[in-house]
Amino acid sequence: MKRLQRIRFAIQAISFALFSWAILHFWGAGGAHQVCPFAAIQAPLLALRHGIPLNFFVVGMVIGIFFFLLSFILPRTFCGWVCPIGFVSRILRWIGRKIGFNLHIRVKRNDRFAQLAVVILLLIVIATFISGKLVCIGGCPLFWGYAIWAMPIGPITAMLLAFFAIGSLGIERFFCRWFCPYGALLGIAGRFSFLAIRKKRLDCKTCRLCFDCPMGTLPKGAVVDGPMCISCMRCVDVCKDKRLYLGKRATKNKH
Repeated sequence: MKRLQRIRFAIQAISFALFSWAILHFWGAGGAHQVCPFAAIQAPLLALRHGIPLNFFVVGMVIGIFFFLLSFILPRTFCGWVCPIGFVSRILRWIGRKIGFNLHIRVKRNDRFAQLAVVILLLIVIATFISGKLVCIGGCPLFWGYAIWAMPIGPITAMLLAFFAIGSLGIERFFCRWFCPYGALLGIAGRFSFLAIRKKRLDCKTCRLCFDCPMGTLPKGAVVDGPMCISCMRCVDVCKDKRLYLGKRATKNKH
């Protein structure tokens, strides 16, 4: 693991510990939604439609808005460096590799599947507005990661969580890639980020080292402009010809 990746892993571990401490210390096992960044979307919807106080999820709203705005500078920084679900998914994938459980998805298919997260985002927004409930809790790994020990879990939720866990053993960031609504939101913002992963030259020798992306995508063209990049910098670290770098999205490449 390169030095930057060790730093990223340490930040993820510290973030996971802080999230866990905040949830269990202040709100208890069922209070993960209090710090969930998706509150940036959920809280205004509940306030607008059902009169629930806007500051009910104030911590989650602050986190959600901050990292949403940050994605206009550096894509999906929350996903790549902070998200506790991403950290757990990383550990599960490490276990999956150890036991030889590997699922391979082609890059084009993986990028198409990413659109599913946008659909889920829209469905949750509509369902929340109509019902006045936090419908996302039904399959949220963050919420049930803490609440499963404190309250009964329904069969559908149990199947969803098992699906996400097993998928994460075989595919790194299985939930993050195709199902996370907040990740989808950050991915939309990330398309317009000031900084992005770029190529110094387009005549890449196709060593395929950058194919080992935690989100299953790869740099295409002069700049990574899709919704999948989480700014983890792994592709930059492994590029043996140093053709990949973090720079201004609008910078012109020399051919």
